[in-house]
Amino acid sequence: SFYLTTKNNLNPILADTENDAAVFSLIYDSLIYLEKDLSITPQLAKSCTVSSDSSSISFALRDDVFWHDGEKFTAEDVKYTIETIKSTGAGCIYYDSLSAVSSVEIVDDYNFTLTLTGPYARIVNYLDFPIIPAHNFSINESPMGTGKYKFAENHQSGGMILIMTYGNAGTNVAELQIFKEAGSFVSRC
Repeated sequence: SFYLTTKNNLNPILADTENDAAVFSLIYDSLIYLEKDLSITPQLAKSCTVSSDSSSISFALRDDVFWHDGEKFTAEDVKYTIETIKSTGAGCIYYDSLSAVSSVEIVDDYNFTLTLTGPYARIVNYLDFPIIPAHNFSINESPMGTGKYKFAENHQSGGMILIMTYGNAGTNVAELQIFKEAGSFVSRC
């Protein structure tokens, strides 16, 4: 079961528990996915290259990804997400993960470079935070990601209903309902 404890905000950057992060991971993809054995699987990032002096990392993004509203996913979304996390401060569970990032430079729609405050070998392991769209300013009320589940509606219980989508075609295949019960949220399929 999934439990959602962030009751008043549906922005994944403001998630305050790992349970919230697990629910949001159904809606939002990350640059990478950190497997249980700690191996890294590319998700929105296709590849990355560390500079010879380890002061920066250049990323190539997938060019076949769309937001649930049909807009293309681009490097602007990654920059927006990182800047939002850094400006949110220590109240964000992803803030410490980005402490070594000093800037984000967009090269083009599908390439960007992270400049680091100094060499930091494990930085890629910490890039498993949800990427949010730069163009959706109502994300706090109506989450929109690139993940397998699309936000459908708020449920009368205070929970939400998610619809599974197949690829970017948006074909509905399953519905996941997250209800509020006894002060917590639980999922039912």
